Amino acid sequence: MTEPGWGCPSIDGMPSLDAPSEATGAPAGDPRDRRIAELEAEVARLEDEVGRLKLDLWGARDAAIGATAEVGTQRVRQKELEALIHQLRLQVATLSGTGRRTPGWYVDRVARAIYHRVR
Repeated sequence: MTEPGWGCPSIDGMPSLDAPSEATGAPAGDPRDRRIAELEAEVARLEDEVGRLKLDLWGARDAAIGATAEVGTQRVRQKELEALIHQLRLQVATLSGTGRRTPGWYVDRVARAIYHRVR
């Protein structure tokens, strides 16, 4: 008994090497069929790469969204600190008994000293 693929029809329904190709009508060992197979493999590889790149893109998008949220959080923190500095300046001016007549540079210096102690 001859083996399938060597000029005889296959037992399990697989075409032999000499059977005409369904796509082109040329023999299965034809260079065009090999080229088609190579191109199909390349397409599959590129589809896999596109999938990986999409995942990378989604990860970068999520990181950008997180960074934007962090910027918003830091802006809020900055506003809170500015309000705290303002409150400290008012308290220093009130405690010094001079009210608003205290020079700004003095209030800033005292507020910084208080801030560094609290921190």
